[in-house]
Amino acid sequence: MKIIFISNFLNPHQYPVAKALYKMTDGEYRFVELESMPDSFRQSGYPDYDKEPWLIKAWRSEDLSQEADTLVLDADVVIAGGCAAVEPYIDKRLKLNKLTFKYTERWFKRGLLNLLSPNIFKPVLSYHLKHRKKPYYLLCASAFSAYDANIVGTFKDKAYKWGYFPKTGSDVCDEDIFKIFREPYPFRIMTVCRMLDWKQPEMMVKAAKYLHDNKVEFIMDMYGSGERMEVVRSLIKKYDLEAVVSMRGNISNEKIHEEMQNHHCLLFTSNKREGWGAVVNEAMANGCTVVGASKIGAVPYLIKNRYNGIVFKDGDQNDLNNKLLELTRNVTDCERLARKARETITILWSPEEAAKRIIKLSESILHGEMSPYMDGPCSIA
Repeated sequence: MKIIFISNFLNPHQYPVAKALYKMTDGEYRFVELESMPDSFRQSGYPDYDKEPWLIKAWRSEDLSQEADTLVLDADVVIAGGCAAVEPYIDKRLKLNKLTFKYTERWFKRGLLNLLSPNIFKPVLSYHLKHRKKPYYLLCASAFSAYDANIVGTFKDKAYKWGYFPKTGSDVCDEDIFKIFREPYPFRIMTVCRMLDWKQPEMMVKAAKYLHDNKVEFIMDMYGSGERMEVVRSLIKKYDLEAVVSMRGNISNEKIHEEMQNHHCLLFTSNKREGWGAVVNEAMANGCTVVGASKIGAVPYLIKNRYNGIVFKDGDQNDLNNKLLELTRNVTDCERLARKARETITILWSPEEAAKRIIKLSESILHGEMSPYMDGPCSIA
């Protein structure tokens, strides 16, 4: 089966499933890049994938752009990422009635105000005018994507669970993954995010203050940079937390994975503007229990509260404080959650499982059948 993924640029959260698809399709898979990776992503540790035989950098030359056009029209299946540049390719595919998936995070991160954006309004209009009865389906890279699509009458009963599928660390021995739990204290918490307002990093520091006030023996390492760094730094100083809360800046994705194995818990406080949040997958895969906000795109798909992680109510500082405090006081339970989290990612939400399922789902649709999956990737959203 020839499968083409077309999007702006390849990133580490898409690479593992792309590699798996190339293998499972006997080399018939291609990833078409329409734009060069921005320097800001390179500086934050994103690698270059120039040597991959399945990567077509259409933005580099007219010849490669024409090759991309031919590949997209010829493929059995096309998965189109959620950027404006893919829309002409979608139109061409659907004129030929060829199976096409739109792969997107939630549309209304800022509420219905987002509908005024041409990047959303134009595809919605095209759907109603041209694509409603076409073989056109939604792959939801957020637990809220199908809901947003249904608000504007699109992809009803044609949406499937999907996401981002970063490296799972399946080649690492479980006992090495969970070695941190042999040392319950100090309880080690990490955060990984750009320091932006909607990431709500101040909530992390306030949670640290609550633990400190309750005499918990802990440390918190904060990774990332951004416009609110000085605000966060000032808050740490105001609460006299310099001895237990450290700002570590940017490190490579590989190093982040290592640090996840050296921390008991990952704290993730973003609001609904967090489309997916691949650090959730990464932390769970690396045996680091996630304490995550309920409106983060990945959280409802990946985490079952108190089964394989902790979910707190979006924006609710008290709920976060109480659940984090409870976790620090029961490290045995934290390890149980971490082990279930790793099992969830390495078995149900792994890149290999996702690749296998998108092939099977495509075959089912082409044969006029329902999705064979009841849960996880490619089940009904």
